[in-house]
Amino acid sequence: MKILITDGISPEGAKLLTDAGHEVCENKLTPEELVAKIGAYDCIIVRSATKVTKEVIEAGKNLKVIARGGVGVDNIDVKYADIKKAGHNVAERKEWLGDWKPDDFNLTKAKKKIDK
Repeated sequence: MKILITDGISPEGAKLLTDAGHEVCENKLTPEELVAKIGAYDCIIVRSATKVTKEVIEAGKNLKVIARGGVGVDNIDVKYADIKKAGHNVAERKEWLGDWKPDDFNLTKAKKKIDK
C-alpha cells in the first residue's frame, strides 16, 4: 500500500509501516499540492494541520484509508468520505504516533485485499 503522511510521524511509526511492506512517503503539502498528488496514494495519515476536504477525497481516486492521529476528525470531511467512497475507512488514533502499528488501521488487511 502506498501511504502519504503529511503531518509527521515518529521514525518508529514510519519504520513499522515500511517493515510491514508499505511504501511510505512523508511530505508536508499545501492544499493545492495535496489535491494534485493524492491520486497516487492508497492511504493518507494526517494529524491536525492537514485538511482532508471534499476536493482531496474526490482527487484521491485510489484512497482506501484516511487515518487521523490525535483526537477527533474535525479536519476530515467524514460525511463526504462516507458518501463518496463506500467502504472507505476513516480511522482515528488517540495515542502517540510512535505507537501506531499497521494493523491499527487494518492497513495490512487492506493491502492483502488490494493484492488479490
